[in-house]
Amino acid sequence: MKVGTWLPVFPGFYQTVFEADNEDSELEYINEERRALGKGPIENYDAFDLDNETSSVATAKLCCSWVDNELSSMGIVRSVKYEGMVPLRCYIDNGFINAEIDLNYKKMIAYLEAHLEEFDEHLKERYTVREGFFPLFHNTSRRWIDYHIKENLPHCVGQCLDFILKNEFGDAEDAMHDYCNSNGGCSVVIRNLDELINNY
Repeated sequence: MKVGTWLPVFPGFYQTVFEADNEDSELEYINEERRALGKGPIENYDAFDLDNETSSVATAKLCCSWVDNELSSMGIVRSVKYEGMVPLRCYIDNGFINAEIDLNYKKMIAYLEAHLEEFDEHLKERYTVREGFFPLFHNTSRRWIDYHIKENLPHCVGQCLDFILKNEFGDAEDAMHDYCNSNGGCSVVIRNLDELINNY
């Protein structure tokens, strides 16, 4: 069963660990290269022509790969395919990644059934009425398993997979970030890197 949904675990880019913020190390690298060429240092990042879109897409694809690896190893998904990003829209929405998930629905439900108490806690944190927030979904695992998931697949599958990954990892967000970092994600992309080293 293929479902288009939001990528679980990923918290967005703005002011999270996934925001590309290694300009200091890039500046240091550029100045080392310039020093080897007998050129003076560049003092700040003002001359950087940053390609934030390329950087974000590379990181988003790595996030999808991490979710794919983890949930495929559990037999809950067959694949997770990057489909695009929805940017930051307001202070309560930090943007998200769209993904096509080839889901083993029965395995996902079996996992939820085996972890009802933890799933209840997860749902209560996200779907309990509070001042200024009136959720569209109930906050009990039984209601989700018996009704919500089937009726609202795109949203609910993302939330169920978010629960599964967070239940399996002490800190799923850190695990995802570590994977991205070790595979070249979360890095700034500088369009004019050669120019900064050789011709600036």
